[in-house]
Amino acid sequence: MKKLSIFLSISLLSFSSFAQKAEDFQFSSDKYDFGALVEGDAASHAFEFKNIGKDTITLEASDVRASCGCTTPDWTKTPILPGQTGVIKALYNTQGRPGAFTKTVTVMNKGNVMKVVQIKGVVFPKEAPDTSKVDVATKEKSAKLAIDKSAHLTIDGKPEHQYGKIERNQKIAYDFKVKNTGKSTLEVFRGQSGCNCIFYKLYDKKGGTAIEKLEPGKSAVLEVTYGPFNDGDNTDKLILVTNDGASPYTTLTLSANVVESLQQKSPLIEEKTNVPFGK
Repeated sequence: MKKLSIFLSISLLSFSSFAQKAEDFQFSSDKYDFGALVEGDAASHAFEFKNIGKDTITLEASDVRASCGCTTPDWTKTPILPGQTGVIKALYNTQGRPGAFTKTVTVMNKGNVMKVVQIKGVVFPKEAPDTSKVDVATKEKSAKLAIDKSAHLTIDGKPEHQYGKIERNQKIAYDFKVKNTGKSTLEVFRGQSGCNCIFYKLYDKKGGTAIEKLEPGKSAVLEVTYGPFNDGDNTDKLILVTNDGASPYTTLTLSANVVESLQQKSPLIEEKTNVPFGK
């Protein structure tokens, strides 16, 4: 009887260790793009998840791990009952780290990987222009980059485009119509993204000559090519650095759903006939 009790105790302990599954962690999103940041800015994002399993989730210090020392993780310390929500926070230290970055935080439970969340963005040096100190007269005389409102717009009015479903390793282009509505020549110095999966080119017209400057009152075509690396839903941001006096950083948000193939597979499966040896 004593041996049976010990056996049952070990069995129950083993069961509870593996009761928690990755499917029990339902995240509303697992990637976040900060877009443009200035060195020294606080870059923190909270990923919310729901416990849709039957067991309580309790995360310990060893269960949440950042990919580098520049990223500090935080999480819900109290037990998360079935049906309740918790958060995994990722704080990236931008100080002394100009350039594009992509970092991850891995969520563990009982030694098993439950989820990997990702943050990314582009950090610009401290000497980046501070538009708050530019007077109104100077802003009015400067160049101004305007995106045609016929492009898809987000709720806050910033330009975006949804590329829909694309195949793995595919790169697809979209043309944004842009115009210099300012009084000085517009220059696009460079474009950056946290994913390094976005490319752009400015043309005087569709299928025309590539340009780097746009005169006041003139329009052009901004061709943006997107090729996300991850399967599933992707959202990334392209930051254009210009001499726009009021807004030197213009952010374009791009999204796509990456699938293995866009070709529909036939429901019919070819059957192979086994021929006996010797016949």
